[in-house]
Amino acid sequence: MAYTNTAPCHCSQPISGIEKTSDTLISRAGLTLFVRYLCGIGILAHLETLFGDLRKSRKGQPIGEIFKQLFCFFVDGSSRHVSFFDQLQKDAGYAAGIETTPESMLSSRWLPIVL
Repeated sequence: MAYTNTAPCHCSQPISGIEKTSDTLISRAGLTLFVRYLCGIGILAHLETLFGDLRKSRKGQPIGEIFKQLFCFFVDGSSRHVSFFDQLQKDAGYAAGIETTPESMLSSRWLPIVL
């Protein structure tokens, strides 16, 4: 069964090229490319299809958004503690880097329900 990406991706723009820049980059700048890669291959939409029915209501974050933040947390590797999500939730730069609105960031209080 071939999978096709039918759900819209929340990435702001497709990657058009990688070039040198004189801009100051944050240490987690690679997460933006990682998020766009996840969107490009359609894995987030596929996970939404597979696990979307597990939600009892439409409250909270979409399943694709939860997986995106979890994948970024694991790839980032700054901390292995779930409580680190509380610090990330307050970091507007991190939220912008993974192309998520600050209001959509997960917290450690919410994660045990998901996991």
